[in-house]
Amino acid sequence: TQSTWGIFAHSVIMAASSSSFVDLAEYIDFQNIECLNQHAQYPLTNALRQKNDDLYLRSDEDSDAQLLIRIPFNQPVKLHTIKMRAPSDDSAPQIIKIFSNRGSMGFGEADEEEPVQCVTFEADNFEGDVVKPLRFVKFQNVTAIILYVCENRGADFTRINRLELLGSAIHDTKMSELKKQAHDHDHE
Repeated sequence: TQSTWGIFAHSVIMAASSSSFVDLAEYIDFQNIECLNQHAQYPLTNALRQKNDDLYLRSDEDSDAQLLIRIPFNQPVKLHTIKMRAPSDDSAPQIIKIFSNRGSMGFGEADEEEPVQCVTFEADNFEGDVVKPLRFVKFQNVTAIILYVCENRGADFTRINRLELLGSAIHDTKMSELKKQAHDHDHE
């Protein structure tokens, strides 16, 4: 039918376009990442830098299961997708609110303010890596991203084994290079 063809075509276009996006880890300003309520032995860097499940991010169960993650970039990026791995148990994230280009934020603000996007993970999602495309038009010139894990599936703590942000860098145009090119072109 027509609608099936449209869904198929959209899937093919999305798959083709997402293949040009890369892991933005090289653009993360690791000196300035923050994670409120992380367990001291299981910090955010574990989830951002590790490729295995031995090291991971975990919330401090003495407080609660919420995490407030702030990831600044060393240059503006276009954010397309969040890719995550977590256990397929009650410690997996269920609802994540995403904020863009914000300074530091507290749990109260994150609870009350409207996110740019809210992502929900279904119960069977974490059998492997979960890929959640974002509303790409909303994340075009991102200098920092805040991920607020406001709910998990009921455990006393939240665990994220791996967190990847996929997209592309925005390369700054240097006016001096443009002027030089214009000057060279005028003298040809």
